[in-house]
Amino acid sequence: MIRRLKHIPLTLALVLAGLLSIAVQSGCAVLTQSQVDEVAAFAKATHHYGTLPGEPIRIYGKVARLDRMLIVSSRNFTDEDARKKAWDEIEKAYQVEPAFREAGSQADQALSVLDTYVSLLSTLTSDEFNVSLDKSATELSESLDKAIKTYNGAFRTPKQKAELKPIGATVAQAVAGAGGIFIRYRQAQLLKQHVREGDPLVATLMGDVQELVLQVVKPHLERLRGRLKDDFTTAAQRAEKLPLATVVTTAEAMENLEKASQLCDAAAGSAKRYAQAHAKLAQALTERRHLKQRIEEIQVLADEIKAAWGLSRQLRQ
Repeated sequence: MIRRLKHIPLTLALVLAGLLSIAVQSGCAVLTQSQVDEVAAFAKATHHYGTLPGEPIRIYGKVARLDRMLIVSSRNFTDEDARKKAWDEIEKAYQVEPAFREAGSQADQALSVLDTYVSLLSTLTSDEFNVSLDKSATELSESLDKAIKTYNGAFRTPKQKAELKPIGATVAQAVAGAGGIFIRYRQAQLLKQHVREGDPLVATLMGDVQELVLQVVKPHLERLRGRLKDDFTTAAQRAEKLPLATVVTTAEAMENLEKASQLCDAAAGSAKRYAQAHAKLAQALTERRHLKQRIEEIQVLADEIKAAWGLSRQLRQ
């Protein structure tokens, strides 16, 4: 009996070691590697998407300033009142661009919630989820909720639309509440939960982006194109001859307006695809299974965002 009792601690140790080994490997019971890889692919494809909608707003400000300058150039400066009025219009013209540039920056800042969200996804898909990444996940989750709060204050006030629900705190609390040998299991759990909770957030944000660029920004660009044409015609008629610089600058402005309008379409199209791809991703993580092929919507989304960024870079030059 004594000899048997001596073996009990060893037996318990072996049993516990086996259970802990299962616990370490149980991350695979939550998600397969192919599922984790798809989340990583989505995060990579959507990185920095949030800055796209702001660029057409900044282009509007630049062209609106030029348009006001054309109006000034068509004045008859032999009249003193006209000269004074022209000076006031020049000052107003230079106030237009900074105002719209700020509006574009605000849109970028508000939509940074998307970048923060996918950065957290990238962290949760890391192959080495250690103490350092724990800290990163906590900081990103806190930043995510701050970004959501900023977005709610700027674009979704209670009187207009329902506010977005913060989803970062869940990750922060989970990271702070566990650790050690269960870390891989916890990582997989957090990843699955974060994608599931993030789906309504992504769907709402992408709906807002489509509304912003198609119903607000693009119509303003089209109306500005009409005003620019009319004001250029008026300036040409009154001056009879226009400097080459004025003609070239106006032509460049028209080209930028066209590209900005195209970027609106691209940002809206990518927003729709973004929501579709994320919904497919969330669906793919509902249960543990091996994904035999990549999610097509993610691949198409990556190509669309890449093309849109190419157009955005042209406008920044």
